[in-house]
Amino acid sequence: MKVFLRKRAVPAIGPRLNQWKGARASQISDQRQQARRERVVSGGRRALRVGQWIVGLAALAWGLTIVTREMGPVLQGWLEIREVEVEGIHHVTKPEVLERLVLKPGIGLHQVSTSFLAERVRTHAWIKEATVERRLPHLLHVTVLERTPSAIIRTGANHWLSDESGYLLAKLGGQDDQTLPLLIGLDVQSLHRGEAGVRNAVQSGIVLAKLIANTLGGRVEVDLTNSSNVLALANGVRFQFGDDSLVYQWERFRRVNPSFKTASFDGPKRTVSEIDLRYDNESGPFEPAVRNILIGVGSSPSRGLRKGVVVDIESTVESIKKAVEEAELMAAVQINSVYTGIAGSHISAENCKGVVALKKAEVTREDIQRAIEGARTLAVIPHERRILHVLPREFMVDGQEGVREPLGLSGTRLEVNVHVITGAVTSAQNIIKCVNRAGLDVVDMVLQPLASSEAVLSQEERDLGVVMVDLGGGTTDLAIFLDGSIRHSAVLPIGGQNLTKDLAIGLLTSQTEAEKIKLQRGIARTVLVQGHETVEVPSVGDRPARTFSRRDIAEILEPRVEEIFELVRREIARAGYEGMLGAGAVITGGTSLLEGMPDAAEQVLNLPARRGAPSGIGGLRDIVSNPMHATGVGLLLHARHHVEEMATAGLRSGRPLHMVFDRMKSWMFEFF
Repeated sequence: MKVFLRKRAVPAIGPRLNQWKGARASQISDQRQQARRERVVSGGRRALRVGQWIVGLAALAWGLTIVTREMGPVLQGWLEIREVEVEGIHHVTKPEVLERLVLKPGIGLHQVSTSFLAERVRTHAWIKEATVERRLPHLLHVTVLERTPSAIIRTGANHWLSDESGYLLAKLGGQDDQTLPLLIGLDVQSLHRGEAGVRNAVQSGIVLAKLIANTLGGRVEVDLTNSSNVLALANGVRFQFGDDSLVYQWERFRRVNPSFKTASFDGPKRTVSEIDLRYDNESGPFEPAVRNILIGVGSSPSRGLRKGVVVDIESTVESIKKAVEEAELMAAVQINSVYTGIAGSHISAENCKGVVALKKAEVTREDIQRAIEGARTLAVIPHERRILHVLPREFMVDGQEGVREPLGLSGTRLEVNVHVITGAVTSAQNIIKCVNRAGLDVVDMVLQPLASSEAVLSQEERDLGVVMVDLGGGTTDLAIFLDGSIRHSAVLPIGGQNLTKDLAIGLLTSQTEAEKIKLQRGIARTVLVQGHETVEVPSVGDRPARTFSRRDIAEILEPRVEEIFELVRREIARAGYEGMLGAGAVITGGTSLLEGMPDAAEQVLNLPARRGAPSGIGGLRDIVSNPMHATGVGLLLHARHHVEEMATAGLRSGRPLHMVFDRMKSWMFEFF
C-alpha cells in the first residue's frame, strides 16, 4: 500500500499584489453602484416634487377660474368706474376730457391703463401734460396742465391763440385776452402741422414782442412774413430788424431813443413813424455791441455737486444740459460756449507784491503788466493748484500809495499789490469735463463770490468797505472790498443744504419736504415769529403727519444760521478787516431769501446788512431780480467786461475757439 503525501502551501502573509487590486476594484465598484442608486432615488424625488407642483398649480388655476367666473360680476361691481374727476381745467371742459378718455359703460378701474388714458387726454390742443390715477373704489382722477396763451396769430381772416412754444390752441374768442402780442405773416398749413421752423419763428416773435412791450408798454405786432427782415409795430412806430439773431435785434432796439424824437429825421423834433434798424445811420451796416441784455434763463437742480465740488459727473452733465436747453428755448439761440463759476473749500488766496522799474518817464500798459506778472511769480503755488485770478489791489508810483489807475503817471518805480486766487486743478478739471460732455466749451472760469459781487455791489459800497456774503446751497462765499478793490476772499463749506438737513432731522421728515418747508415757512430768528401758526409736516414712510409750530422751525434753523454768520465774522477778523467795513454786509444767494436773514446777519456780524439783488442787467430783468441769480448775472457782467475774449471765442465773428480755450484745456491735460 502506497501513501502519497502533498505538502500544503503556506498562505502568504498579507494579500498578494493581484489580490489587493481585486479588493480595491470591488470597493470602488460598490461605491459607484451606491452613487448610481442615490442619483436615481434623488431624481425620482425631484420628479415627484415637480409633479406635485404641477398638480398644485393646475388645481390653483382651476380654482381661480371657478372663483373668477363666479366672483367676476361682483368684482366688476366693486371696481366699476362711476365718477371721473378732472382737475386743472380752465379753457378745456370736462366733457372734452371725457370724450378723449373713451370709457365704455361698466368698465372697471382694473381694466384701464392710466398711461394710455393720459396719452389720449394729451391729444387735446390745450393740454400740455396729463396724469390719470385710480382712486378706489369707483373714482378715476385726471389732472391736467393747460398751455398758457402767449400770442395771437392772424392767418387771413382767422385769429388763433398760440402758446410760447408755437402750438396753436384754438380760435380767438370774445372772452380771450385781446392784448396779447399779435404775430402775422405765418403759413397756415405749416402752423397746423407744427413744423419746427415755424414754431421757432413764433417763439422768437413772442420773446421779441415781450421785450419791446416791457420797454414801451402797449400791444406789439410782429410781422414774420419775410424771414430776412422781421418787422414790429409798437406805439405807432414801425421797426425793421433784419434777419440777425434775437440778441442783435434787441440791441438795435435798445439803442433807439424811447421817446422817438430826433432832429435827424424830416425836420426838428418831428415824431418818427418808421425806423430801419438794419443799418446804422452813420456807419452803414449795423455792427452791434455787446450790452447787458438778458434774453434767456434756464435753471435746473444742481444734482451731482456737493459743497461746490463735482461728486457725480453724469448727474452734473444732465443738470447742465437741462438748464442750457431751457435757456436756448427762451432765447431762441444756440449756446456753444459758457463762462462757469467755481467754488469750494479748495479755493485759497494770498496777497503778493510786485515791483518794476519804469522804462520811460511815465507808466505804460506794458509796465503795469510787468508789475502784475512779477507779483504773480512771487506767489507760492503747489503743483496741484493753479491760479484762477490775479486781481490788483492798489498801485504805488515812487512810493505814493493809494493809486488806482497808474497809467500815464510820471515816475521811475511802479509797485503793485495783488490778490492771487488759486484752486485745485482736479476740481477745475471735473467742472470743465462736465461742461464739455454737455456739448459746451469753457471760455473762462470765474470765482463765484467775485461774480456775485459784480452783480450786487455798488461802487460806493466797494469804496467804503463791504463784505459780500453769497449764501449758496453747499458753500458760503465771501469777498471783502475796501477802497474800491478786493482785499480778501474765502469759501466756507457750509450753506443752505445744512439748514435743510437740520430741518429734516428735527422735523423727522424727508429732505425734499424739509426744503419746501424751509422755503415756504422758514424763518431765521425766533424773535420774529408772530402768532401761533402751525405747519403740518409729512412723515417718512407710512407714518402719520405731524404738526409743528413755526416757532419750532425757527428754533431749528436759528442755531445753524448763527453758526454760518459766526464763521463769516471769524473770517473777517482773521483777515484783519474787523471795524473797517463802513458799508456793512450785503447777503445774496438763494439761502438769503430765508425770512429774517438780514436781521440775523446784523445781530451776529454787528454790521448793517441788506439783501442784495442783481442789477445792471436789461431785458428779462424781472425774472433775475432775485438773489438766487446773483452768480449767474455776475458771470454775464464778467463776460461783458471781457468782450475781447468773447470775440476771440467766435461768439460774434465765428472764429476758431481754440485760441481762447487754451488756458482751460491746459488744466485738463496737464496731468495726462
